[in-house]
Amino acid sequence: MIEMIKKAIAVLTIGGTIALCSGIYGHQSIAEIPTNFGIKSKPFSKSKTHKVSTKLGDFVKLSSKDRVTNFQNQFIVYINESNANILRDRIRLLQIENTDDISTSDRIWLESMMREYKASNMHDLLVKVDVVPRSMALAQAAIESGWATSKVARRGNVFYGQKSVKSQHHISGRDGSEYAEYSSPLESVENYMHNLNTSGAYAKFRAVRAHQRELNQQPNGQILSMTLSHYSTRGYDYERQINKLIHTHKWYELDNSPC
Repeated sequence: MIEMIKKAIAVLTIGGTIALCSGIYGHQSIAEIPTNFGIKSKPFSKSKTHKVSTKLGDFVKLSSKDRVTNFQNQFIVYINESNANILRDRIRLLQIENTDDISTSDRIWLESMMREYKASNMHDLLVKVDVVPRSMALAQAAIESGWATSKVARRGNVFYGQKSVKSQHHISGRDGSEYAEYSSPLESVENYMHNLNTSGAYAKFRAVRAHQRELNQQPNGQILSMTLSHYSTRGYDYERQINKLIHTHKWYELDNSPC
């Protein structure tokens, strides 16, 4: 399975660089996009009213089977909510792109989005403002939080192992690392997705996802997880672990519905 996925990514690769559609990045290759950025989490928040629960249940005392089932059923709600917010922004961007007369409010909003996503033009912005596959987001949360049983997950809503920066509230892990602390699981998911969509470390992830869009495909978690070598010091082994979880629990089925 892993080899098949690597071949699928290779199809998108020519001479070691991602073959990008001219309508997305022009002639710029992935090799020309910096990837040696720090991957600490940066403060990010969406001024939206959330209707989802701000707390997860207690998973520590559950059996392994019940823990998996409950984690999937509860955490997918946060992933769906965060993706829905991103998708609303993406649809608005596409509408603006296809109009000749941009309103003042749309122009102001577009400028703020350019700043938020560090985008230089509309094509760059559309590459960045896109959803994260449910299967991948769920698998990474399970790995990074120990199925919501780790101390930092239970006390600080740390579900993606993002390190803190000076301006953030933080919580200490058992290894002495300082992790970004969040007010809710949803906020943790939102920051994780924003990190993937803006950090230079994940330019390859965004490039492959954009190519999937050009092929009229839904973003595929098993393929895209093989672009996350910069997410963990474990590199390729980390990518394989994500894929194994997606395959074992058949979470790839979550990516089939439109998003």
